[in-house]
Amino acid sequence: MGKRQPFTQLELHGFSEIVFYDFEALYRAADALKRGAEAPDSREQRWDQNFRLEAFALHCRALERFFFDANPRSTDVVAADFQLPSWFPERTRALEEAWEKAGKHVAHITTLRNGLNRSPANESRWPVFVCLNDICRLMEHFLKIVPPANLKPGIERFFAMIIKEAENLAEETGTVGTGGSVATSLIQEGSVEVNRVSHLEQALKYDPRQQWQAMTAPTQLPPADLTTT
Repeated sequence: MGKRQPFTQLELHGFSEIVFYDFEALYRAADALKRGAEAPDSREQRWDQNFRLEAFALHCRALERFFFDANPRSTDVVAADFQLPSWFPERTRALEEAWEKAGKHVAHITTLRNGLNRSPANESRWPVFVCLNDICRLMEHFLKIVPPANLKPGIERFFAMIIKEAENLAEETGTVGTGGSVATSLIQEGSVEVNRVSHLEQALKYDPRQQWQAMTAPTQLPPADLTTT
């Protein structure tokens, strides 16, 4: 692969709008998951939660690639393209797990999806609000060091608005932010591990197979009324 050419300032302005879209979409997906988890359970609701989690996984994956990809393709845009003075972010464990699950449980049809959530060793639990918090911290650092001229004029204000909304969401869900205390303990894969995970978050489980099982199970629903007026 040849050396990538630097982008023009005008191109970077456009790219910053795309980054903002993914960032706002990530927040909105997390907020929708919170509201969905509080809604009455039903087959339709479980479908909707899967869709919301898939959207979260997609945008989280896009932002992780933006922040961490050290070998981008010619058509990729990454944080380092914005001419940062230094950029060596560390990937948190929550983001590592989200990246792995987005690829293995959502974006590709894999052997790991067979039997998903049928045993504690193969669960698809997503620390949604922890990941949102970690992405916010990365975004804050990016906005702090990026040359302002490389961003769309005025867009920093909109990033700040979403960061604030995300922080409010983290407080509502009990997710620990920077400097907070541990919210709860989570047993994962046979070992006890202390995580920044709220009780609500433990219910966010990606389970595509449950829809098939519900569809093929005996039902007491009355036949559909197909009469027309």
